[in-house]
Amino acid sequence: MGLARPDLRAHDVRLVLDVEPDLPSVMADAVQVQQVLINLFRNAIDATLQNGAAPREITLRAAAAPDGVDISVHDHGPGVEPEAIGKLFNPFFTTKPHGTGLGLAISRTIVHAHGGKLAHRSEPGGGACFYFTLPALGRQVA
Repeated sequence: MGLARPDLRAHDVRLVLDVEPDLPSVMADAVQVQQVLINLFRNAIDATLQNGAAPREITLRAAAAPDGVDISVHDHGPGVEPEAIGKLFNPFFTTKPHGTGLGLAISRTIVHAHGGKLAHRSEPGGGACFYFTLPALGRQVA
């Protein structure tokens, strides 16, 4: 949270934490998972700022899943254009005027290396959700 706070404050975006108690432990490289979360937060901040009057807030959820922990970042931005959905995780694809198109591709590689998967879904009423699952400690990584 310490790494995300400056960006959130600079853009006056509130972060809502929704973390279930007693989540299973996961085996993960903390620095790499931080990199994924920072990328998702920055994308969510950019999307939130695009929507003007929408709530200037992002929700981070962590919940138990059958095989580990689901982590998701929800924004109230305009959502992802339908023609972009199939390209979101392609290297060098970006919808931002000054983006590199590497953030989501790198994030997906990191999550996959941890035995999880990173995906997107549209939110009812607008916005986007990017979510990933990390396997519980002791579960075999494929």
